Amino acid sequence: MFKIVGTLSPKGQALLENNAIKSIERMQLDVSSYAPGRYRLWLFHEANLRNPPTIKEAYFDELWWKVAQKVYPGCQIGLLTFGGKAGTLESDARISWHRDHSFAMPTAIGINFGGNAKFGYDFNRQSGDKRSINLASGDVFKFNCKHLHAVLDHEPGRFSLILWKVRQDGRYPGLKLCKSIASLLT
Repeated sequence: MFKIVGTLSPKGQALLENNAIKSIERMQLDVSSYAPGRYRLWLFHEANLRNPPTIKEAYFDELWWKVAQKVYPGCQIGLLTFGGKAGTLESDARISWHRDHSFAMPTAIGINFGGNAKFGYDFNRQSGDKRSINLASGDVFKFNCKHLHAVLDHEPGRFSLILWKVRQDGRYPGLKLCKSIASLLT
């Protein structure tokens, strides 16, 4: 399942871009082998994907929280990525084909802004049906993050905000939400 579910207004895009530009200084080089050279910032919670997986508190920003809860009510984890150059930071926001870790529920929501991107998505998990989807700046999209997906290319200055809900089915009993954020979700 992949679907563009909305488009941000020009005013909404500008608001997110301004906040994202301020967030660049907090970004760190991604440790994922799928995303060499990408800078990212975990929002609300950070998922440590080692075995056993854990979650710890991450950067919290009121605007990111409001946006996240508006587009994906109840989500607890966000990942802000940047592709381009800002000061001395140069980030390649591409990420090769991958599936998201099993700590996350299958549905993820993405917001593409600041530039266009080519998003790769496999529409058939069993037999494979990889396609390239053009994402315009401002596109809000929903996808099954357990299907292979990728960011194949992007324009300079492009940001992405991906939002997830943490699996709460008992498979990962060590995954506890931070109390300060959990209290905002009740």
